[in-house]
Amino acid sequence: MNRRGADRVGPLGSSGVIANWGGSSLIKSIQRGTITFSNPNSGTATIATVDLANAYVSWCGNDVNADVTATGSNSKCGVYLSNSTTVTAQSWGTANTKVLSYEVIEFVPGVVKQIQNVSAFYIPDGSASATLTINSVNLAKTLLVWGGQYTNDANTQEYSGRTYMRAQITNSTTLTASRGIALNFTYLYGSIVEFF
Repeated sequence: MNRRGADRVGPLGSSGVIANWGGSSLIKSIQRGTITFSNPNSGTATIATVDLANAYVSWCGNDVNADVTATGSNSKCGVYLSNSTTVTAQSWGTANTKVLSYEVIEFVPGVVKQIQNVSAFYIPDGSASATLTINSVNLAKTLLVWGGQYTNDANTQEYSGRTYMRAQITNSTTLTASRGIALNFTYLYGSIVEFF
C-alpha cells in the first residue's frame, strides 16, 4: 500500500486524497446519457442522486436534425446540473430536434476542494470577449469542464465567427471567454473544478 503523508485534509486526513491508492477509486460514479428536445428550448434527464459538491456534468456534443435550415440559435446547446437528480440541456431556439450527450462524474468525498458551476455566462452583443470573476483557485490543481454553448444568432451556420466561443481560466480569479466576431449573444456553460 502506498500512502500519502500525514498532512491530509479531508475525511481521511488533510490533503483530501484517499490514502489507499491501490484499493480505492477516486470516482464514486459516472452516469452517461442523452437528452432529446426541440420545443420548448430545453430538456431534462433524471439521474441517480449525486452530491453537487463533488459532481459535475460535461457536454459530450450534440447534433441537430436539419441542414441549411439550422440556425445557430436552433443547433447549439449547453448542459448543466439543475439539481442533484436532474441534468438540463438548453438552447436558444425552439426549432429542429437536438440530441445532446452528457457525462456526470461524481468523486468520492475529500477529492474535490470546490466546484464552481458556470451558468449561462455570456459574451454580449457587440463584444468579442467577456470575463467572469470566480472564487480564487489554485491554477495547478484546477480544470475547466466544458458544458457547451448556445447563441441567439438567427443566421445559418456559416456565421460561425459570432456563434462559436472559447474559454479559459486566465488567472486564479478570472474566467475569460472570447470569439472572432462581436455580434449576437453567445452563452457558456461549464464547471470549474479545483482538487485538493
